[in-house]
Amino acid sequence: MLKISKRRWREELQRLGDNARDRRDFIAAAELYENALAFGRESAGLVMAAGHMRKEGKDFAQAEKHYLRVLELTPDSPEIHMQLGHFYKTTGRYREAQKHYSLALANGYPNLDEVSRELHHVYNSEGLARENDRTACKEDAGYEGLVSPNGLFVIAGQLLGDLAAPDSDSALRSKLGALRRAV
Repeated sequence: MLKISKRRWREELQRLGDNARDRRDFIAAAELYENALAFGRESAGLVMAAGHMRKEGKDFAQAEKHYLRVLELTPDSPEIHMQLGHFYKTTGRYREAQKHYSLALANGYPNLDEVSRELHHVYNSEGLARENDRTACKEDAGYEGLVSPNGLFVIAGQLLGDLAAPDSDSALRSKLGALRRAV
């Protein structure tokens, strides 16, 4: 009788998932990645891949579960915050997108141009304006913590301006520090 190790099963399922992804069969790819997770320790990268495939396959509820699991596994990762920003922008939850893009920036996302562009896009979107209008009365009721959610977005907006200034390294570091402490 032929025995195949768990590691080998996992590798094979991942390979099949990659093939399904390349064929743009996103739900099949997600299912294969999810099955691969059963053969070995949980990997944030593989959970993220399953989330990406669920998002591409328009299974947003399952995609969000995967992304939030990655956030649990790697809470300080700028990459998961960037991906959650993309996810929430895609699903029309602009305030959540703005929050996670800001956290990606605060946690040192390596591509400042990309995160700045995304923050700028969301900050100036009609969707965010509509979402803010819908929830304004809820926010007037108060908030917990030292900085309101809108305060975080003001800081993020100021950071975007500082990124454009030529000699703003110390101001940028100061505001990044304030943003890190606030979140």
